[in-house]
Amino acid sequence: MRYGTLAGVIVAAAVAVEEEPAHLIGIVKRTVKIENATLVLSLHLTHSLAREVGSSVYLFGYRSDRPFAQMPKLHIQLGALGHKVYDQRREIPWGQIGITREGRHIDIRVPLEMMGNPQRILTAAKTYAGEIPLDWAAWRVLDVRNVMAATP
Repeated sequence: MRYGTLAGVIVAAAVAVEEEPAHLIGIVKRTVKIENATLVLSLHLTHSLAREVGSSVYLFGYRSDRPFAQMPKLHIQLGALGHKVYDQRREIPWGQIGITREGRHIDIRVPLEMMGNPQRILTAAKTYAGEIPLDWAAWRVLDVRNVMAATP
């Protein structure tokens, strides 16, 4: 990274952006659906994840008959080469979660049972370079009851 000054102000960030545009990875589209009692979340990014750039997906289950604090709160961290899955900050084995990648497209499959068979799912996603946020897909609520009722 090069540093320069403009009117006495360091402009390293502007130089870094020009030299490394691949770090500007954003979320083009996020879709969420239920298939065979499995949540399927798809992300389409502007570029494939890079060495320094990651993505996080948040999936929080909600049921009216259980305290929210007791419901699973999944955080899936995606890097260029791998991923980690957390439930309320505790790393868990990711074998139950299916993740497929094809270039700029990522599919995440989570069995509803793993999420406590929620009535609703709160979901959000973001991309980041280290501690610097690049893009954010806002929180959305999926009413699983309505989706399951509509499924033949």
